[in-house]
Amino acid sequence: MQVSIGRPYLLVLIPLIIIGVILSSRWLFQKKDKKRNVLIIRSVLIFLIVLALCGINFRWDTKGTTNLFIVDLSSSASNYRGEADRFISEAINTIPIGETAGVLVFGENVLVDRFINESRAYNQITTTPIQRSTNIQNALTSALALFPEDRAKRIILISDGEENEGDTRRIIPSLMEQNVEINVLKIDHQEQQEVYIDDLRVPDRIHYGETFNIVVEVKSNVETQGQITLYSGRTKKGVSTVDIQKGDNRFVFQDTQLETGIQTYKAVIEPLIDTELRNNEYTTYTNVQTQPKLLLVEGEPGEGEVLEEILKASNIEYVKRSPFAVPRTLNELTEYKSIILANVNANDLSDSFLSNIKPYVNDYAGGLIVTGGENAFALGDYKDTPLEEVLPVYMDLKGKKEIPEMAIVMIIDQSGSMSDGNGFINNLDMAKEAAIEALNTIRDTDSIGILAFDHTYQWIVDIQQANNKDAINRKINSIDIQGGTSIFPALKEGYEQINKTNAQIKHIILLTDGQDGFVAYDDLLEEMNNNNITLSTVSIGFGADTFLLNRLSNMGNGRYYHTDLNTDIPRIFAQEVYLSSRQYLHNRAFFPRIRYNHPILNRVVTNRGLPSLLGYIASSPKENATVILDSDEEDPILAVWQYGLGRTVAWNSDISGAWSAQYTPWENNITLWQNIINWTLENYESSSSNATVSIEGNKAKISYVSEHIDPNIRVSAVSTSEEGQQKEIQLSNIKPGEYEGMINLDDIGYYSMNIRETLNDNVIGYVNTAAVMQYPLEYKFFENKQVLEMLVNETNGRFIENPQEIFEGNVQAVKAMIDITNFLLVLALLLFVYDIGNRRLNIDIRKYFGSKKKLNQESIKDETINDGNSETIKVEEKEKNITKKKSLKTKEKVKKVKKEENKNQAVSTTSALLQKKKDRL
Repeated sequence: MQVSIGRPYLLVLIPLIIIGVILSSRWLFQKKDKKRNVLIIRSVLIFLIVLALCGINFRWDTKGTTNLFIVDLSSSASNYRGEADRFISEAINTIPIGETAGVLVFGENVLVDRFINESRAYNQITTTPIQRSTNIQNALTSALALFPEDRAKRIILISDGEENEGDTRRIIPSLMEQNVEINVLKIDHQEQQEVYIDDLRVPDRIHYGETFNIVVEVKSNVETQGQITLYSGRTKKGVSTVDIQKGDNRFVFQDTQLETGIQTYKAVIEPLIDTELRNNEYTTYTNVQTQPKLLLVEGEPGEGEVLEEILKASNIEYVKRSPFAVPRTLNELTEYKSIILANVNANDLSDSFLSNIKPYVNDYAGGLIVTGGENAFALGDYKDTPLEEVLPVYMDLKGKKEIPEMAIVMIIDQSGSMSDGNGFINNLDMAKEAAIEALNTIRDTDSIGILAFDHTYQWIVDIQQANNKDAINRKINSIDIQGGTSIFPALKEGYEQINKTNAQIKHIILLTDGQDGFVAYDDLLEEMNNNNITLSTVSIGFGADTFLLNRLSNMGNGRYYHTDLNTDIPRIFAQEVYLSSRQYLHNRAFFPRIRYNHPILNRVVTNRGLPSLLGYIASSPKENATVILDSDEEDPILAVWQYGLGRTVAWNSDISGAWSAQYTPWENNITLWQNIINWTLENYESSSSNATVSIEGNKAKISYVSEHIDPNIRVSAVSTSEEGQQKEIQLSNIKPGEYEGMINLDDIGYYSMNIRETLNDNVIGYVNTAAVMQYPLEYKFFENKQVLEMLVNETNGRFIENPQEIFEGNVQAVKAMIDITNFLLVLALLLFVYDIGNRRLNIDIRKYFGSKKKLNQESIKDETINDGNSETIKVEEKEKNITKKKSLKTKEKVKKVKKEENKNQAVSTTSALLQKKKDRL
């Protein structure tokens, strides 16, 4: 055993305490026992405190050993997992008595697979780390943190040694200091013929139209040929057949970038000889700087013709596309500063476009302008889509304009002819899809009924509230093809049942592809008109009686549709739900009214006011939206708002001239649309702030330097994957104006990044950038193959081949240490408490801790003393009583004498007075 003292210089106080006690000993023993005891206790108390301050430790050699198995499960070593299971299981099963064992697994990170314990049972590894890289330094550091201090330490490292993150050399001094025994089981790999792209380099920033070089760096351990293909976004930019040499190869492409914003480049190599294919692609990006570019999407050809002329006259760069050719990814959308949808139906836009429009506007400061027509807003099926979410208007009419309760009955032909179709789907299936589309458009408070007919009819869905759409969907899908066609009985049944409802709006939709010989519909339709029940008809294919169906819709105050394009049917049914209310579509002339003097109206309004419009689609303004123009019925015509970082505009009339014919020749129309477009282009993009993103493992490290210096600024970052998955983090303020943060990246690919700064919840700046997570480092060549040899040599370790070798050596014992500082302080505290009790409460500790015999002797002695004292007290009391009695007798005699004297004096006085009286006589 060894004793160590942390602060030995404090020991000089102990002799001073002893000297003080000796010098005061003569004076101490002249005092009473109580005071003498107090002074002695305090001297001991000070002595204990001094010893505690010295930091005394006792050390001795321990006998136990802790074994930690550290298993490499990175991609390069993961195939060895089964062998590692067997090796560790056999080793733990033969571990010496008294030793403990634990298991760690590592790759890029470290996980505990088995906590340290004495059990000899171990089956297999059950955890898997991140396998993108190999970090041996991190694994050894984690092992040192797990080792108990009072046991010998042994590490059994199972790895191929291909470290591509961290530096094992940095942990070796700590291993040596703690006397850790190192055993290494090396996993040998047979070198495979491999070719991969090591880097793809493009300039960080380029100008629009600039020609620049793109460098593809390839590494190989074999001579072969291959083909390199270069892509910009989805566009193939070049293909080159190359000779690949062993070692480093460098190939150069050229490109002229005619797109704007952040543009991605991807290089793909296809070697003739190769093993691993996952490292044959590499992606990077550049920022193309130029004037803003717009995307114009026409619902139908010619819808945006007027706006095109305005864009050309304003020298605004734009690209025109159909709804079916819109960008599919967020990265493609961010090429445009603003997007204009000219009377576009939501069903014509791809799901990927719709899912990305919200982050495009909200997170990446994109602008969106939507113009009306019979295929836009509510009639364009915008309800409950991302378009409705980002626009400043609701598709439903609210408040005093809210549509009253509706009842819709859909009468669907299920005759045999409905089996016709386009080879992929028949007419009945499309009719069922249309019914479901209409159901999804109906409010839960509205009613719906589905009536199917052939030569007879049956209610598939009785008229009921549409608050259980799932159940109604299942019933609609159960409609089967039956026999012939008989329209009148089904139409009559539909009318009679809908007429029984209390709905204020009642509408029937009839769909058929056949003919009915019955023609006496006039009485039925007259009844329907008298009861305010409207009828619309839809014919499919060339076999339908289009004349009859057109006549029925005209007499039924509805609309007639004919189509041989099955994809139109769901849209027709959805529109019919809105049009049946006669509240959404306004085909009449009116003059827009100015509700708000917005900058969009600068240099637009004259003394003559605004030209008239001939129609619009009704909607409801959102709570935070600004309505600039409205109709004579207070419906919004031009509404705007800020949505996140971006801005959106709703123009509820059209721009094709059908409703806006008076605006096309108007001299201020160009100024109006220039103002609308420019308003969506204005944003908070920072000119002086900048952001950099670097990849560290499966994380992106974001560094942001702001042009603003304010401690109240908050900086956040949003990452968006190619699939549209988003993550957001707050960056930490590391110094004035500089911020940093790490954000997890889930998979290989391109990530759009937006970094924004806010002050008092207001956005004051942002920067758009990107990050690319490449294939794992495990798929690259490992340059330094001597890591394990260096580790063994520097730590005096050894390579092993079987479990028995682990326990053959003698692990250097570890000296366990006990610090008695706390013990001494506790003891001093107890003495301090006793000292207080002894002085305040007169506590005699000997009564609780003295020997019984000694206490009895002291008790007898105390009793004898007490008896003697009692006798003395009695004698004294007796003497006092006698003295008291004598004193009383003396006092009584004195009183008696005085009394006699007073009496004699009185008699004498009386005799004298009598004599004087006698003499006078």
